[in-house]
Amino acid sequence: MLEARRCPVCGENYYPPTQFCLRDGTRLEISRTLIGRVLDNRYRIEGMIGEGGMGTVYRVTHLELEDIFAIKVLSPELVNNENAIKRFRQEARAARVIKHPNAVDVTDFGVTTDNLVYLVMEYVEGRSLRDLMREGVFEFHRAVKLLAQVCDAIESAHQNKIIHRDLKPENIMVKEVGGKEIVKVLDFGIAKLLESDPNDIQQRRLTEAGKIIGTPQYMSPEQCQNKELGPASDIYAIGIIGYEMMAGVPPLTGQGPADYFVKHLYEKPVPLTQVAPHVPDVVAREIMQALEKAPGARQLSAADLARRLRAAMRRADGEPTISPVDTSVIDESLENRATVAIESVSVPRESELETVVREDSGRLQPPAGSPSHTSSRSADEPAKSKLPMIAAGVVGLAVLAVIGWFLLRPDAGGGTTDKPNVAQATPTPFVNEFGEMMYIPGGKFTMGRNDGEADQRPAHAVEVKPFFLDRYEISNEQYKRYVDGANATPPRNWTGRTCPPGLESLPVTHITWQDAEGYARWAGKRLPTEEEWEFAARGGEKNNLYPWGNDWIESAAYVDIGADKPTARGSFSRDQVFGVFDLAGNVSEWVQSDYLTYESGQPIPACAPCKVFRGGNFVDEVARSTAVYRWKIFPDVPKQYADVIFPKVGFRCAKDVK
Repeated sequence: MLEARRCPVCGENYYPPTQFCLRDGTRLEISRTLIGRVLDNRYRIEGMIGEGGMGTVYRVTHLELEDIFAIKVLSPELVNNENAIKRFRQEARAARVIKHPNAVDVTDFGVTTDNLVYLVMEYVEGRSLRDLMREGVFEFHRAVKLLAQVCDAIESAHQNKIIHRDLKPENIMVKEVGGKEIVKVLDFGIAKLLESDPNDIQQRRLTEAGKIIGTPQYMSPEQCQNKELGPASDIYAIGIIGYEMMAGVPPLTGQGPADYFVKHLYEKPVPLTQVAPHVPDVVAREIMQALEKAPGARQLSAADLARRLRAAMRRADGEPTISPVDTSVIDESLENRATVAIESVSVPRESELETVVREDSGRLQPPAGSPSHTSSRSADEPAKSKLPMIAAGVVGLAVLAVIGWFLLRPDAGGGTTDKPNVAQATPTPFVNEFGEMMYIPGGKFTMGRNDGEADQRPAHAVEVKPFFLDRYEISNEQYKRYVDGANATPPRNWTGRTCPPGLESLPVTHITWQDAEGYARWAGKRLPTEEEWEFAARGGEKNNLYPWGNDWIESAAYVDIGADKPTARGSFSRDQVFGVFDLAGNVSEWVQSDYLTYESGQPIPACAPCKVFRGGNFVDEVARSTAVYRWKIFPDVPKQYADVIFPKVGFRCAKDVK
């Protein structure tokens, strides 16, 4: 320890914050301290802020700038030779690249002539999350707002290939700015200093027997097994912190490191809602998913967890997260669990007897809102186990519709002639084995923009007829049925004819325009035209640049994430209009149209056969996610562009209104 105290009477040694001898009550004397010392002729140590297993944090003043900073001086036993100091420099340089409002900024680092190793950080006027947790259980709104900020900081680190490894309430500072609580996360990458170097026998001895890499209470199962760590390890720690904030107790308790290791690996935590009934189920579900034992079962990224927590809070508050035309509440977070509950079919209400049973592509379809249409997950997801039940429900509705027609027809004496002609009513959304389709009313709108890129100009008036559009992008699971049913070529990222595990519910990618067009024809649909796609994405006659309006809203769509794959469909409530999701992000989408200039209506000679894909995606920057941005490429995607185009482009289908 860098700071030590000694009893002048009995000689017993103590460490801060103890000030009196526990044996005789005598005030302790300082026996070792850095307070008052100047490090490297720049930083004068004014006082101690805190002390932990990795080192001691001090408040310092820069002698020339007169600015206040915080310095963490690492415990000498952690960096006691040249190899360890070299690793420290590497990790310190890495930590400096993290520049995020919720991450404490590392401004400098150094090693003194007597081998004191230190990091200089911005000084945060605030309290640790641990201090705040001692005051009592967190109300879920406050907890979510703080946790989401932690996720934002951690995501920034992950994007720079840095795993925190030691996330805990002590490493999270909270300060108040303008009445709002702002998070600052500390100690990025420092835990990696404790990893044993195979060439450093002395350090390996230090880390093998008694020294734990990380804090056992917050360690992930894979960390307990000393496996290679990825972003999912930090997500697990965030889940533990969130559980503890809202429940007042950690999800798992132990008597020591070994006990914690066993429980992290094998013991399932009590559901958060059981120990904290005040926490809404939608919020608790995200925390419990972060605590899954398998890294792949947790949220896709820290950014994904932040988005889901914020969306769950809005949903718990009753804020609309789906279009008013939707007839079911869809919990997209269940897609990653691949669990489907088969629901019972209830008898239709009397008002439902007048519903027209739609015949589409030779198949009877249940109307939106009918029991067979409602599901615990997106109705866009085909579930073979439901087909017999759906068929029975459809046949029952058809029989009831026929009976109703005989009872209500004018010549039966029991009906009235002023009944509305339901066949001429506005078409309703419908679902079949190929997914759920939403009705787009059509109308006039202004396509393109005069202040955009050359191929977006000029803005011009277009009229679109009513049409149906898939509510979600086509998933790998849906595409698998096409591959098997039509003996079609599987996507290029599959292993043979099998979709990689965990990707079933994600949008299908790695397909050409011909692949997408082939699926659409097989499903009795077609690809949307470029005009139809833009009409839907712009909110029709509203002419928005984004589904939600004309200004970009951070975290409103899955755009420029830096991930290696898309996310679960429908994860962003703002990124939808007409009940159609993911028009601004997730994956871009093939459309039916050839690439023509707006000005001449003719193709560019060098790109005469080019096709168009539209919409933002998880790879490219926000500027390319407007509803007017146009992408073009040859329909079979040349090999030199394959690695760039294939991972980020999928599709959805359209259908004419008959």
